[in-house]
Amino acid sequence: MDKLKKTIELIGSHQNVLSHYVVDPGVNLTTQEMFDVLIKEIEQYKHTLTHDTKEIKLLTAEIDQKDEEIKRLKKEKDDLVLANKGRKALSEAQFSCMEKLEKEKEWLVWENAKQLPGFAPWRNNEEREELKKTVIDKMQQALKEE
Repeated sequence: MDKLKKTIELIGSHQNVLSHYVVDPGVNLTTQEMFDVLIKEIEQYKHTLTHDTKEIKLLTAEIDQKDEEIKRLKKEKDDLVLANKGRKALSEAQFSCMEKLEKEKEWLVWENAKQLPGFAPWRNNEEREELKKTVIDKMQQALKEE
């Protein structure tokens, strides 16, 4: 502002060049009056600019907070996706283990059924299922006794 005032004084000293400034056809201002009006307008713009700058800073802070929240939510989403992949892999592994255990159980049942008196591979399916049931019952009884 000091430089502006010095400039105004310098221009005012050359009043013979700028004797009057016409704002409105009916209003004539001297150079000093013209610069006084300009200084007031500049100060108003400066005040408005300061106010707008504060608003911009507040909005920037809000945007930064939203960005942080978005980052946090994305991380939570990524963590959930990873956890779901882990659960899926675990479920698949459990299913695979259960299938293996079922096959092993079936094998054990048939191995034990072969040792029963009266076992013959040519028997019909009903007789084989009956032998399997007998073996399974014996296995469950043995587990209960332990």
